[in-house]
Amino acid sequence: TESSLVRGDFQVSVACTRGYVGTAIALECEGNGLPYKLTGCSQEVQTCLAPEITDGYDSTESSLVRGDFQVSVACTRGYVGTAIALECEGNGLPYKLTGCSQEVQTCLAPEITDGYD
Repeated sequence: TESSLVRGDFQVSVACTRGYVGTAIALECEGNGLPYKLTGCSQEVQTCLAPEITDGYDSTESSLVRGDFQVSVACTRGYVGTAIALECEGNGLPYKLTGCSQEVQTCLAPEITDGYD
């Protein structure tokens, strides 16, 4: 809000907008007809959290920053598939692991079944 743009009585109140953090400051212009300066706000770094349940996955987190998300993932022993780590859908939410399922272990019928129905 610009209450006064007069040098010596400069009164401008500012705040950081959504997605930005810090202490917003409006600095009086350095000379007549020059623009005042805004400083103090920086873009908020949005990060993902690790999921609570990771059964079946072996993951290595390089970056949990949204937009630069880097998680290497593989299926652990006893699980099969193509492991994928999906970036979180919002700041402070867990990323998702998908693609691995528990390996189904089956038995084979015996070759000799004489005497059995």
